[in-house]
Amino acid sequence: MRCILTRGQADELINELPEMEEMYDSSSKVRDREYIQVMKSRDCNEWLKMWKGITIEKMRKEQDGKSLNASDESNLKRVQDCISSEFSAVFQTTKDKIVDRIRHSLDADLITL
Repeated sequence: MRCILTRGQADELINELPEMEEMYDSSSKVRDREYIQVMKSRDCNEWLKMWKGITIEKMRKEQDGKSLNASDESNLKRVQDCISSEFSAVFQTTKDKIVDRIRHSLDADLITL
């Protein structure tokens, strides 16, 4: 068990998100193994990398008129729930507001897709 992030740590992670490397392997089998490990790690930094990778891939696919596979969609929901739960406790706000804040921090990065 680990302690919840401090407000300063959470702010720092959100601010670093645009420069953070995304986690998304082209092989779905490798991706699924990586994501299992990330979820077990309870590491918010790794959760954000995973979230960013899947979110960017989702946007790329949507631009091509496609959608994520079921496994990626499920992983996105799981990691988003973990992130929003932790960060909503830290910032004492709703999960929806946290998701909006994190998405907003990526806006400039996603424009370059």
